[in-house]
Amino acid sequence: MHYNINRTFGHGMIDRLHYLMQTEYYLLEFNKRYHFLNDKQILELEKYWDKDVYWIRSNQTEDGGWHEVDKVRSRIGTSADAIRGINLNGTCKECLTQGIIFIIRNQNTYDGYWETGNIDKTTDALKALINSRRIINDPDICALIDESIIKGTLWLVANFDNAEKLEENEYDLLTVTIDFEKVIINKETIEFV
Repeated sequence: MHYNINRTFGHGMIDRLHYLMQTEYYLLEFNKRYHFLNDKQILELEKYWDKDVYWIRSNQTEDGGWHEVDKVRSRIGTSADAIRGINLNGTCKECLTQGIIFIIRNQNTYDGYWETGNIDKTTDALKALINSRRIINDPDICALIDESIIKGTLWLVANFDNAEKLEENEYDLLTVTIDFEKVIINKETIEFV
C-alpha cells in the first residue's frame, strides 16, 4: 500500500515522502535491468511517482524552499528532504535549482553551518547538495554548490565532537565525508546519498 500524501498531517511528511520517492525510483530503475515488475506494477509505481513529484513541486514556497504543515517559513531539513526526493530523475531541474539556491542562501556564510549550528540540519543540507551535483549542469550553480559543500563539510568535521552522540549523526558524518571526497576531491558523480 502506498503512502497517501493527501491524508497525512504533521511534522515529517516531506521527510517520509522523500524516502518513498527514492524507493519508487529505484524499483523502477532496477526493474529496467532485472525485469521483476509486471506491467501493472510499473504503471502503479509511475503513477505514484508522478503524484509525488506533483505534490512536492506544488508545495514549494516562493523562496524556493519547503515547509511542513506549520506554514511559517521554509525549513532547511524539510527543503533538503524535498530536494532529495525530486532530484532523482532530473525531470524537475527548475524546482531543484530553486531549492538548492534556498539552501545555499540560508547557510551561515562565515562558519558554513545551517540552522544555528544544527548538526542534523547541516548534514541534511549537505546530502541534498552533494546528491544534486549529478543533476545540475549549470557551471555557475555547480560552483556555488561546491563552495557550500566545502564550507559545510569543514564546519561539520570541526564541530562534530560537540554534537549529541546519536548513531544517526555518526552515520551522516561518515556519509557526508565519504561523498565529499568523491564529489569535491575526486570529481566523481554519485547516484544516491
